[in-house]
Amino acid sequence: VPLGAAFASTIAVTGSTILAAAAEFTDSRIYRSTNNGTSFSLLSTACSTAVAPENCGTGEWWKSIEISQADTDRVYLSGFVFIPNPACQSGCDCANGECPTTVKRSILFRSNDGGSSWTELSTASFTLSAQSDVIIAAASPTNVGELYVRVTQTVINEPSDIIYKSTNGGDSFSVFLDL
Repeated sequence: VPLGAAFASTIAVTGSTILAAAAEFTDSRIYRSTNNGTSFSLLSTACSTAVAPENCGTGEWWKSIEISQADTDRVYLSGFVFIPNPACQSGCDCANGECPTTVKRSILFRSNDGGSSWTELSTASFTLSAQSDVIIAAASPTNVGELYVRVTQTVINEPSDIIYKSTNGGDSFSVFLDL
């Protein structure tokens, strides 16, 4: 299966394996090539709990994907989705433009089987603004559990990034560097 019309927003490469994350309105699934990109096969879709199951694979926007060199079955994926604004249910008049009808929600995933299945990781410990992106900065080449994540624009309209570190594969994070 070639990628065809799919727009690959990010790729990761190890040896002859290429993982490509599609990012367009009708296709935001993950594809794998094991022959240097000659052909791709569809992997299971990373679906956020913020997205209705019937919309899984059509509304996620991927920012980064990283294959761990310590264990190439370990893959990390980050991006965002737009979800209904919770303020619309609590008094804000979204229909009349008082507040946006949707808000951006950052998402982060881990796969332990080369991308065949995905586990959503919590972003609750991150400082996020409405403009933030969560980007996989690096996975340790020697420690499968060590991961660095960059959160951009932690303060709206200011250059304010924070690098977070995980030593347990993304189950928890702590501030590594506040830029």
